[in-house]
Amino acid sequence: MKTLIKIHNLTFSYPRYSDSQVPEPPLFDNLHYSIHQGELHTIIGAPESGKTTLSRILTGLVPRYTGGSIEGQLTIFKKNVRELRPQDMIETVGTIFQNPDDQILTTRVDSEIAYPLESLGYAPSAIAERVERELARFGLEEKAGRNPATLSGGEKKRLLCAVLAAISPAVWVLDETLDEMDPQWRQTLLEYLTQQNSTVLLFTSKMPASATALQQQHRAILSQGRLHSQAEAIDRIAEQDGLRLLPAAPAQAAETPDKAGPVLLKAEALSFHYPGLTDFSLEIDHLTLRAGETLTLSGPNGCGKTTLAKLLCGLYTPQQGSISLPNSTDGSAALELLRSSAAYLFQNPDYQIFLPSIEEELAYGLKEKGLNRERVTTLVQNAIQSFRLPPAETSPTLLSYGTRKRLQAATYWLLQRPICIFDETDSGISPKDFAALIAAFKSPQRALLIISHDAELAQHYSDRILRMEAGRLIPEAASW
Repeated sequence: MKTLIKIHNLTFSYPRYSDSQVPEPPLFDNLHYSIHQGELHTIIGAPESGKTTLSRILTGLVPRYTGGSIEGQLTIFKKNVRELRPQDMIETVGTIFQNPDDQILTTRVDSEIAYPLESLGYAPSAIAERVERELARFGLEEKAGRNPATLSGGEKKRLLCAVLAAISPAVWVLDETLDEMDPQWRQTLLEYLTQQNSTVLLFTSKMPASATALQQQHRAILSQGRLHSQAEAIDRIAEQDGLRLLPAAPAQAAETPDKAGPVLLKAEALSFHYPGLTDFSLEIDHLTLRAGETLTLSGPNGCGKTTLAKLLCGLYTPQQGSISLPNSTDGSAALELLRSSAAYLFQNPDYQIFLPSIEEELAYGLKEKGLNRERVTTLVQNAIQSFRLPPAETSPTLLSYGTRKRLQAATYWLLQRPICIFDETDSGISPKDFAALIAAFKSPQRALLIISHDAELAQHYSDRILRMEAGRLIPEAASW
């Protein structure tokens, strides 16, 4: 078969961002890899192993826009990627970023698909045809006029897939794209790519599920600056880097009040809809969270999981119904108690990180609680060690996506709230890191609510699994 992508002796280091005279160590060290036309390659690696960096080197974004030292050869269709501008590669190599919000540019779903086609000079009739085709392919017809900001995380990734499908590049570079997609759409995307005979590089932080389209894949693990593709190396490094989950007993489908602790939160007859949106409403008859339990909420993209989470933590107020806590009262006092009792980790950690250093980010909530400086300093250092964060003075803007998620979790871990909601927190981090995060938060006095599309993860950690469809909870066991 024809070699389409060739990486030879690739070595890369980022610029030195600190005052230290010690140069940054190479992220890659004499990296070798080749990909033939039409192949699907899964590159698996723990956070900070360089997956996102390699994906952006392949698309010409690094080091052009980041700086850094690069050596070696990288060719696509025998063209030197280092000599090409990213805009010159748009019809050859398409990419989807780990964080879809970094890539979406317009305020309408259909305009987002049309935008690159307009830039490439397609005729209006051809643009309209391709937009209509990809809206249908990726299940976005009813959302064509919506602002992408109102979509769920998985729907945003489907939108970006529709954008690439409209362009139809020869190579797809996907950075954690399957995370946050529900199983049906993961399978649909992979089947589409294999049917199109596209060349695909899928970067992920965990060993992929056994989707049909992945069974004949080429797999490699990125670890310590090198790619390892032999089967024995994959198995050994997967265990070493914590890229797998261990088997666990099935979760229970129904509530077991005799075994669980006291009720920490009760939601009754909730009703909520977004102003101006007619294609979604949320109706929840009854939901409880009990001390000591872990509940996983599953369901397709856009079914209302994040909306429910935002109601449960007090970010949204239901139009009807009630959410009560053991010590709550009526009115605004109850809402303020809910906001101070629930920790909600957004799908996108960048929505919650806003201060210039790790230390300031971790210390902010503790200072608001009135703790003295010495106590704050001690707790911050404990959190940095417990969540394997870089030095306290590091800017969050220099952290990888997975590390920013650990920082986000550490911030709420310090606040010790009794209700913790993890909205797709497993996305972009390894099973080992997610296991450590859950272990840190698990407590007989605390209820955990996990929102995830990962069936294996749900079975591993949950006491209960509930499924949501079209804004409503399904009481029976989750059907994945």
